[in-house]
Amino acid sequence: PGTECIFGVDARDEGSHCILDGGAYGSFGWCYTSRDRYTWGSCSEACPLFGYDRVMEKRMQTVNKQLSELKALHENSTFHEDSEERNETEQHPNTTNTTTAHITTATSASTTTVESETTTAAAPTANVTA
Repeated sequence: PGTECIFGVDARDEGSHCILDGGAYGSFGWCYTSRDRYTWGSCSEACPLFGYDRVMEKRMQTVNKQLSELKALHENSTFHEDSEERNETEQHPNTTNTTTAHITTATSASTTTVESETTTAAAPTANVTA
């Protein structure tokens, strides 16, 4: 147990993976553990995959990497209002109230900041005499 596979001593291993003999020696196949082909052992889940299984393994690794990147992106995203731009006190009806919001997203390659400005103005007042 725990002996490393020696690939390339049998054409069936194509120099890089365990030999599957219809599951006769386990679901992961078998490999030689010596160059003279005298010793061999059953492979484990730690052994390299090949064929369709290898293709699926690569796809799952890609999806896992993308998921990790999305999690990091989500954890590093923030949204906040600049309190300096906000005025909580009552203002004259003809003044303009401006609020600037910043959305900052950090990624491993770059940081992007998007600014959005909203301006509201009070309606003009008219002096009416009766």
